[in-house]
Amino acid sequence: MVLPLWRLTWPLTTVNLTPSSTGADTFRYTAVSDSTAATKDTIVDFEALGSDIINLLGLQTGTWNGTILDSANIPFTNTGITQIAFNDTTKSLQLDTDGNSVTDMEIILTDVVAANLDSTDFTFT
Repeated sequence: MVLPLWRLTWPLTTVNLTPSSTGADTFRYTAVSDSTAATKDTIVDFEALGSDIINLLGLQTGTWNGTILDSANIPFTNTGITQIAFNDTTKSLQLDTDGNSVTDMEIILTDVVAANLDSTDFTFT
């Protein structure tokens, strides 16, 4: 089965992404500039409990431990490894790709609740 692949590799301003199918969707990011706090993408209808994936190709530093922090209550720390956080109120997915405690990327995931996100929603290869 061929999966739809959303490849985001060009300079973007704010983009709203709506999957066109009910099957598995992969949203691929290859640079931190693909979705920053200033130009964040919005992914509509991301299926955290389904088969949708956010692929962060080449954006991992060290080995991510699979933990998704609550960005409303737990800030990034200077770990030297990639960290991922989600804010259930703002629906903001934040990524510290280089582990220096600073948010490098931000993506809005509408209709997602934090309890449904886990390590299977992300790949780095």
